[in-house]
Amino acid sequence: MSKKNQNYTNRKQNRFQPERMRGNVFVNNSGKQWLPGENGRAAKVERLLRGVKEKKKEIAGNMAGYKDSGIEWIGAIPEGWDIIRIGYAFCLRSEKNYLPKDKVQLLSLYTGVGVFPTGSENTKASGNHAQTVIGYKIVHKNDIVVNIILAWMGAIGESNYDGVVSPAYDVYIPDLLKIVPHYAHYVFRTDGIAGECFKYGRGIMLMRWRTYSSEFKQIKIPFPPLPEQQRIADFLDTKCGILDRTIDAVSRQIEDLEKYKKALITKTVTKGICKKGEAKRKMKDSGVEWIGDVPEEWSVKRLKYVLASIRNGAPAAAVEYSSELPRYVRITDIDDNGRLKETGKQSLPEDIAKRYMLDKEAVLIASVGSLGKTMLFNPDTEKEKCAFAGYLIEAVTNPEAMNSKFLFYFIKSNAYMDWANRNFVQTTIQNLSAGRHKNLPVTVPPLAEQQQIADYLDEKCKNIDNRVQKRRQQLEWLKEYKKSLIFDYVTGKKRVEE
Repeated sequence: MSKKNQNYTNRKQNRFQPERMRGNVFVNNSGKQWLPGENGRAAKVERLLRGVKEKKKEIAGNMAGYKDSGIEWIGAIPEGWDIIRIGYAFCLRSEKNYLPKDKVQLLSLYTGVGVFPTGSENTKASGNHAQTVIGYKIVHKNDIVVNIILAWMGAIGESNYDGVVSPAYDVYIPDLLKIVPHYAHYVFRTDGIAGECFKYGRGIMLMRWRTYSSEFKQIKIPFPPLPEQQRIADFLDTKCGILDRTIDAVSRQIEDLEKYKKALITKTVTKGICKKGEAKRKMKDSGVEWIGDVPEEWSVKRLKYVLASIRNGAPAAAVEYSSELPRYVRITDIDDNGRLKETGKQSLPEDIAKRYMLDKEAVLIASVGSLGKTMLFNPDTEKEKCAFAGYLIEAVTNPEAMNSKFLFYFIKSNAYMDWANRNFVQTTIQNLSAGRHKNLPVTVPPLAEQQQIADYLDEKCKNIDNRVQKRRQQLEWLKEYKKSLIFDYVTGKKRVEE
């Protein structure tokens, strides 16, 4: 690797480390204060957003030049277009592979994008662990690959590679004299096709809802003349390329902001607040590798010495939600910002709930799976009575030793995650019981400073969360716009000029 590339790699790896912070702000290479999303890239994203907001061209009021397709999800189509069944332009490929695993390229379908080699960045897969690929289905470039089980969720796409896929897929050969494969790829990415796959599918439960080839080939799709199919595919490649780059940029901004927030919390709960212009604080070794140095007047104690109580939650005995019963608070009920969601509520029977009621301010900590997920529960501000689930831990602080909000932020820090990754018990999923949490080393500043840190992080995190929310709204708009753009052109609502 060249020195230039190595330096770039090093900068990328260290980008969000607390050492890059001066005081409690990040700095760029010029020493100027920097916040993810407040740079040239953010401005570029805004320009791209403005650039892709194309005005919808409505079809003339009398629908001149259009006819009814007879298919509800397609609606009206241009006079020169037809409607065909998929089986008219595609046939099922029946070839099977008889070569060893090291002689073929294994492919996977990445929903909404296409077919790529397994383990590639696009598939976000770690690789195939099957001992053999004998009997797998052969795929050639431009074939359409359908996940039989997940077709109703949009798992259909064109392959740009030769290779093999597992028996969970069907492979379709396009008739190139009738259809442009890449046009079909865009048609198959519409919600209408996903809905038809569900309609024509069959099974016992949703995750086993299969769309077999006999049914899939009966689904009807819009069918423009061949030259127009090619123009639509080329046009959408260009437009969707712009949108995909914009979506990727916004996604990276969200990721950057989340990393920045985590690093800011870590820096503050382990080093304190150090504002610009203030003298550097005297530090001492904490004696804990993953905490490092701490301010001289701070101490580090095991969690059990700053708590009034700690316990595991209720067994899995949830019932249908009722406002008459206590709410059953699970890990999945807590959002990324440590607040209770208003959806998917369940209740707990009164006789069980009474032993696990959340009746005092407590830090709820995930003990299984989603390690690091936490919330500060305050019964005075919640709208309903709550009891907590077995995969959560209730930690009630001793008010003379630890501020509960400070502990909440410590659990959200990288210092906590470093400890968790060293101490969890691996069964089928990661597990950290209340008993193990008692020995968690936590920083203990003076109580007054704990409150200052909690207030400071409340303000900073709110600002970051607002930025993240704005980016998420942009992301949703971009994804919806992309879907509507594809639908409008593959169904003829908008036309590509010759």
